[in-house]
Amino acid sequence: MDHASNLFNRMERLNKQISILFAVFVAVFIGLAAFHCPIESLDRQEYVFFRAGQDFMADFFNIERGLADWDPYFNELNGSYLPLGYLLLMPFNPLCDYGHMSLEDCWHSPLAIFYATLFLILSLFLFFDSLSRLNSKKGWHTYNTLLLLFTFIFLFAIERGNEIFLAATGVNYFLAYYDTDDVWKRRFSLFCLCFAAVLKIYPVLFGILLLQDKRYKDIAFCIVTGLILTFVPFLFFKHGLANIPRLFENIHTYTDLYHEPTTEYEFGIHMLGNGITYAVNYLHPGTISDSVVEGVSMTTKVLTALLSILSLVLVFLEKRRWMQVGLIALVIMMYPSHSVFYCGLYLIPMMVLFLSKEECTKTDYSIAILLCLIMNPIQVIVSPITLTAILANIFSIILWILLIVHSITGIFKKQQA
Repeated sequence: MDHASNLFNRMERLNKQISILFAVFVAVFIGLAAFHCPIESLDRQEYVFFRAGQDFMADFFNIERGLADWDPYFNELNGSYLPLGYLLLMPFNPLCDYGHMSLEDCWHSPLAIFYATLFLILSLFLFFDSLSRLNSKKGWHTYNTLLLLFTFIFLFAIERGNEIFLAATGVNYFLAYYDTDDVWKRRFSLFCLCFAAVLKIYPVLFGILLLQDKRYKDIAFCIVTGLILTFVPFLFFKHGLANIPRLFENIHTYTDLYHEPTTEYEFGIHMLGNGITYAVNYLHPGTISDSVVEGVSMTTKVLTALLSILSLVLVFLEKRRWMQVGLIALVIMMYPSHSVFYCGLYLIPMMVLFLSKEECTKTDYSIAILLCLIMNPIQVIVSPITLTAILANIFSIILWILLIVHSITGIFKKQQA
């Protein structure tokens, strides 16, 4: 009994050390960024935002502009979101003539800026409320939440004005309540998962947790709810259900235009591979042929697919909730051909669960440090690229591989015990 008690106390001490380590590292990075550490100047630090803020709140304003005349799929912007994404922003549309405004016009309109700010405040409120519900064991402290506000991924997401905050909020509520005994909270969590999946598609992978628990009735509920949230909102817009084939056409057009990563502000092994070939050809033009570039791109995509499949298989075999959430989140971050940095918000519930768990291993120190490095806001620019963004992607890939290895070794140890 004494041995068990000592072991528990030791693990508790280690977990507190890791929580403090995480907070200290992130605080130091934020402090250096805020006071413009010697290696950077203020103009460089502005690259914590996409293109140094030159595309301010573009995701929010582009949706509002696309909503003009209630016809988002047949206008010049060729909308590519499911209608729920447009419907959610309708309350921020009145009295502002977005249909006759360019993106720059939105920046100079006090009313448009007011709506964007209001949307952002409401999104942040819901996101942090969902995090507080997820933090049932109180291992995630308030200072960690405050520190999040000034990290790279968070500042990047705030500046874009993307609905990713709402999708991430849905995921947080789902993870907080999907296994509760309270029927109404459980149904609420299932609705939140459907909401997030319809809004951003890839959060549907968190439904694997339901499949693992063989909750087939809940899965059926999610399928029906998801279909309703997907198709009913089409009826609120001009052309109704005729918007569906047009939506697929628009998505096909965008896929052809952006079939490869176009900026360093994206996650993915394929992004890293493309970045390396681009850098070599930039420094030494013509060094790498087009066939080699295509080969590297194909190889990295195949590797990503294999690691994604392995990760999802491990989710079924894992018993540790934080590990399951981390593996799913990293698949969502790494698998899509375009996974912009704000997708790192899906990693935050894994951080909460990781710092709240009772058991602790030496590997946890490496995981905590990698999480800090991914969130690091200090911008290092090596013209013409933002090196910080590339490093965040590399650290995310390392974290992904580390979690896979850690999961496999943990599963084997339990089988041998």
